[in-house]
Amino acid sequence: MRAIQMVTTGFVALAMAACGGGGGGSGSTLTPTFTVGGSVSNLKTGMSLVLQLNGGDDTPVTSNTTFTFSTPVASGSNYAVTVKSEPVSLACPVANSSGSMGGANITNVAVTCGIAKYNVSGTVNGMPYGQSMTLLDNGTDTLARTSTGRPVFQP
Repeated sequence: MRAIQMVTTGFVALAMAACGGGGGGSGSTLTPTFTVGGSVSNLKTGMSLVLQLNGGDDTPVTSNTTFTFSTPVASGSNYAVTVKSEPVSLACPVANSSGSMGGANITNVAVTCGIAKYNVSGTVNGMPYGQSMTLLDNGTDTLARTSTGRPVFQP
């Protein structure tokens, strides 16, 4: 009887070892990851910009081209593409810049550079009552003033 008990105990131990033990029953599953990318347009020759994914993964771009960040994003996680640095005199806004990663690579981020536009303003003081003046911005944009104050040229 003792021999049967030892054999039975041995089989039970062997069966448990074959199951891997652990007792949790839930194996680890890997979350799929996907890449984020898109295109850059209107970047002038000789100029460059640096794009970032989620505040890191700096990706330099030196021409009008497509790009893909090297760091993949897990399905269900958020992603955000920003411009870390852009060329002087150009503004490069990003379209389709953020979202939640689904089940496929993101390929529609669009960076479109254009001439940066700035407000030009100043102050007019001491203009006599009844007088007027015309201000010129780059010799073409005009702004008439009939009183003191702060004129602003809009881009």
